[in-house]
Amino acid sequence: MLRVDDDSVPSGNSIKMCLGLSWNVNKRVKQWDKYLDVRGFDECSGLSHGKAHWEKNYPTRGLNFLLWDQHATKGDTTCSGGIYVKDHNKCYKY
Repeated sequence: MLRVDDDSVPSGNSIKMCLGLSWNVNKRVKQWDKYLDVRGFDECSGLSHGKAHWEKNYPTRGLNFLLWDQHATKGDTTCSGGIYVKDHNKCYKY
């Protein structure tokens, strides 16, 4: 769970992460070079943008996701489940 407080809001959205999945039969579990990528995933967004450092053994396809996603609502002073920033007149939820 992302823990935010008054000093860290607004933080914006996280960068996109990519989780690569691979598998192997149980009898070859210790043979790392024999693992196969799970097919059907999109290309990792960090790889396609070229802005991320990519090791040659990193997966190139996987599940792209954000660690957190910021939602801001203007004028929501009750701000249930979020943090209200008076200077911005916004409620930030993650």
